[in-house]
Amino acid sequence: MTLTPAPNSRQVVPLPMVMEETGLSTRRAGQPHASTAATSDAMILSAAADLLRASLPAEFLDPFAPVEARDQAVAAVLRAAIADARMTGGILGRLSTDMDQLKQVFAQTIGWGPAQRYLDDPTITEVKIIGTTIMVQEIGSPFAVVNERFESEADVTSRAKLLADLLGVTLDANHPQQSLPLAHGTRMHVTIAPAVTNGTNVMIRRGRSYPWTLDDLLGRGAMDGPTADLLRLFCRAKASVLVIGSTGSGKTTFMESLANSWEGQPHILTIEDGVQEIKVRPNVPWTREQVNTTKDPNDFSLKAREALRQTPGLLLPGETRSYEAGAILSLLTSDHPTMTTIHALSATDGLERFASCAALPQSYMYANRRNDALRDTTSAFDVAVFVENLADTGRRVVSEIVLSRGVKEGIGGLLADTIPLVQHDIDADGNDVWIARARVQNDDLVWHDEDADHTPHHLRIKLRRARKARNAIKGTGPSVDGSAEAIKRAEGFLATSNGLRALEALRGAWNERRDERVLQVAHRAMALLSGSNSAAVAEWTTRNQFLTQKISSAINHSRWNVAAATLKAALDQLEIAAVIIPAGGWASVGRQVEMAKQVAKTAETVLSEARDLINSRQSRAALQRIDAVAHQMNLLELPMQYALMEARVLALRELVAIGDANAFSLESAEARLQGLKAIVDADAQHDGGAA
Repeated sequence: MTLTPAPNSRQVVPLPMVMEETGLSTRRAGQPHASTAATSDAMILSAAADLLRASLPAEFLDPFAPVEARDQAVAAVLRAAIADARMTGGILGRLSTDMDQLKQVFAQTIGWGPAQRYLDDPTITEVKIIGTTIMVQEIGSPFAVVNERFESEADVTSRAKLLADLLGVTLDANHPQQSLPLAHGTRMHVTIAPAVTNGTNVMIRRGRSYPWTLDDLLGRGAMDGPTADLLRLFCRAKASVLVIGSTGSGKTTFMESLANSWEGQPHILTIEDGVQEIKVRPNVPWTREQVNTTKDPNDFSLKAREALRQTPGLLLPGETRSYEAGAILSLLTSDHPTMTTIHALSATDGLERFASCAALPQSYMYANRRNDALRDTTSAFDVAVFVENLADTGRRVVSEIVLSRGVKEGIGGLLADTIPLVQHDIDADGNDVWIARARVQNDDLVWHDEDADHTPHHLRIKLRRARKARNAIKGTGPSVDGSAEAIKRAEGFLATSNGLRALEALRGAWNERRDERVLQVAHRAMALLSGSNSAAVAEWTTRNQFLTQKISSAINHSRWNVAAATLKAALDQLEIAAVIIPAGGWASVGRQVEMAKQVAKTAETVLSEARDLINSRQSRAALQRIDAVAHQMNLLELPMQYALMEARVLALRELVAIGDANAFSLESAEARLQGLKAIVDADAQHDGGAA
């Protein structure tokens, strides 16, 4: 099958190779050139590819790795090699040290060639490569075919195999379909011959940079306010939820947003196969179990059965695909709140498919007992939510919510019995509408046909418990009503164009509670003051911009303590925080910083434990501890990355010496350590120059 460019395909302007006179021949792809120039170019790119494969830290192999950090790492490795080659007469000495040139070298060697520019574009959420055709999806848009293509299917296949090899994944004719374990929550799936006959297929989906909540989805139009209120009510009731949808519909994102909308600080336990996608909000106890069913098909099921020993407050067993559903169902029937996702075509179909998976012959407890599995599935899951990717717009929405109330007799056997609660539709003007049969009122589910209560018994009990617990808890900080009262007073002053009095009314509420609603009203007050108090507003704006730039720089260099301290300084004065509010709000910045600080704290513990294990000659165990944080290396400061890689090298040296590891692994780690050292040294020189 050959794909033709879509009418709305993005226009691509090829980038020329920008080289010094003694470097690569300046040409565009496809133009004729002398064979000697081609040979020289190929030799230079081959040498650069070998160097980057050996020296670039593993986290930058992720196609969606943070662009600035990756480019700095690439530049540090290549510039060091270029300087050395110019002294010794090596072929890399002919390369320019210009950053644009070095980025081109990365794209053409171990990057993704003509697709790299789209992978580096933060507005692109997914890239597909089918044969030589490139398709991209921008935020809120459907897929579009771009004009640029790969030169050959073999080029795509070789890049996929190279990345798989670097990540330790076998991708060949005997293993033609693989999901690659990348950092940053990136999902990458590759299919090669003989599984496909029309060329290699590659799917690369961008991960999220911070934990999402229902507010994030609400802001993106995935649901309306009343639907979000219903979902928050189910979270307060500690309901178990099954999230259903097709590939790319946003199932995992939706499940994550539910988990991060739970009140309090529940101990969350996640189980994920291969790639870490789920992100948990800061300051919440989080146990992350990672399994690899490619190596051990029973790994997921085993981890699920062991989960109860950790007495979690909320279980998130990732995606249910097959017979691990039996083990997950055993967790549900122990009355532990659980959320998981599954592929199906509707909410009710999802419940039935989950039961069918739980009854597969290899399943735990429910093997070949489909009716028993369905009874327990429909009594253990309180809510089923179907999410959908709208093909015409590329937006992901909550399409259907049903309540599960047991089973009913159907033709050929038992069926799931569900109560429709919310249905998504499109009105005559093309707008999204969500039609609900009930609403939230006083922490209860009130049905619009008020003479009847359709709430299933098991969910009704959970709602009653939640109301009782909520009434018993007395808040220790200012109430939401306190913020609301301050906002009400401020709105009165704004109505009379008195911005200063409005700020005074809000300041106390802001100091006691960082309520985003207070900030939004203060922002409007600042707009009023820009005319009458322009000097003060200008001073606050300058201070805001200075602190924002300092936070951004600290985040880019993974200096999280600096970022946290600067963020606190920005929020301590309402006027500074309100004059310019960053995209996503200050809260999203805070979530990112707190999550990274937790990662850094974990890394310190891991490093200490790994060093102790190495000293006691338990290097294999040390490697396993280091690998547990390898997927989050990009969040660590460079010295910590270097220290962890140094410990990895020490462990590998001992294992190679006793014949328990191959020399190639050690050589690769040593090369990466040298690459990190070059980056650390370059960073230190930059800081020294700035000082």
